[in-house]
Amino acid sequence: MGRSQNMSDEKLISLLQGELPAQEEGLKFMFRDERLERTVLHKIKGLGGSLHDAQDAYQEGFRIFYRHVLRRTFRGESSPSTYFISICINVWKDSRRGAYQKRISHVDDAVKMDRLHHETPEAKLEQDDRKKLVRQLLALVSDRCREILWLRALSYSMEEIAEKTGLSSPRMAINEAFRCSERLRKAAGDNPDLQSLF
Repeated sequence: MGRSQNMSDEKLISLLQGELPAQEEGLKFMFRDERLERTVLHKIKGLGGSLHDAQDAYQEGFRIFYRHVLRRTFRGESSPSTYFISICINVWKDSRRGAYQKRISHVDDAVKMDRLHHETPEAKLEQDDRKKLVRQLLALVSDRCREILWLRALSYSMEEIAEKTGLSSPRMAINEAFRCSERLRKAAGDNPDLQSLF
């Protein structure tokens, strides 16, 4: 389904900047736009990324775009597809540079201080509370969703997730991971303790 055949940028921006039901309609429309996915994959592969890198960036890009829409940081100054594609390319570039790992491991002293903090009774209690919340939230979704989300959290590629869960293709894994993330967010509802996990 090509977006240009069914919805104008103006209409899509209006949905994405509307209230939650309208935002979800706009996000679903974009997520189902196979042409948008092909464009992202083509651009990242053209920059030297692998198909797996591109698929992972596409999936992570949707999670980031979704947050931008919910937090209203997407202002409609460019078309939704242009904005989304730039997010995906930046995700790929960050992962390629190892930016996430650098941010985590850059300062050894910070790691040591963090370890010391985690050994305090207060920190252990906080970790136990957080684990309880995570278990409580995961109990609200299906076993299949729990497996897919766990594999995603462990940084498996979409191809590996498809193989491990019996899905027919990486595209199916991307779709399922997105749907499971949506179910998890909806399951959290308005509970501020559960929402804090996102």
